[in-house]
Order: sequence, then structure tokens, then C-alpha cells
Amino acid sequence: MNARTMLKYGLASMLYKAVSWKQKLPCRAVIKSFNKKFPKAKYTSWQRMAGTVWEAAFLWQDKEHTALFDESGLWLETHTYMPLGNVPIAVRESFRNENTPEALVKVFQLKTPQGTYYEFQIYKGQDPLKMGYDAQGKRIENSIL
Repeated sequence: MNARTMLKYGLASMLYKAVSWKQKLPCRAVIKSFNKKFPKAKYTSWQRMAGTVWEAAFLWQDKEHTALFDESGLWLETHTYMPLGNVPIAVRESFRNENTPEALVKVFQLKTPQGTYYEFQIYKGQDPLKMGYDAQGKRIENSIL
């Protein structure tokens, strides 16, 4: 590859990054990683989160999801809303042993490279709270969520 061709590719890459930033779209590496992990995802919208993290909200396999990717395209996590009845029994029982069903607002399945977790959004009095459990129903620190 000669210097002129390398210069063209370099300028094209810089232009693509500038346009992506202006349009609030992630770089090619993020989009490529997203498409590989979630083939045939529909209605995808992107939002830049804190720092260099991108969030995609989308419909995939008839469910609503949000997924986080870093700027290099590395998948960080996926949140999927789910009804309480679809949560594994061990997780449901652990939650019910600590809370009343009336306190429950939402349940999300959280997948990360480290494993699958379940996040329960509840109200204790007037205060919103997140409670997390691993796939076996063991309570986890909220800092993991």
C-alpha cells in the first residue's frame, strides 16, 4: 500500500469518526460487535453514556433490551426486562423471602461476561432500591449491578 492510499484511508477514517460523533453514532467497531452479538436486532437507537461507553436500546427475539459496549466494541452487559414469572424459581424465592411482591416495580435479567444476574427494582417506603441476585438466588452486592 503506498503513502497516498494510506493517507486516503486515514482521512476517510477520521471523517467517519467525526461524522459518527456528530450524528451521535458509535464507531464501526461498536456497530460491528453489536451486529455480531445481536443479529437481526430491530429499532436500534444509540446513546453515548459516561466516558466511552455506548448504550444500544433495541428489540431482539421479541424482547426489549439495552446493551452496553465500550469504544473498542467490547460488549459489557445486556439488560432485558422480564416478568417475575419468567425469573428462575431459586431467584424468585430468594426475593420473596426478603420482600413483599407489592414492593416490586421491575425485574431485569442482566448478562455480563462474568455471568447472569437478576436485578429487582423495588420501593422500600418512598425510596427506590435495586436488589441483585445471581442465577442460583444468592444475594449480590449492588455494586455489581
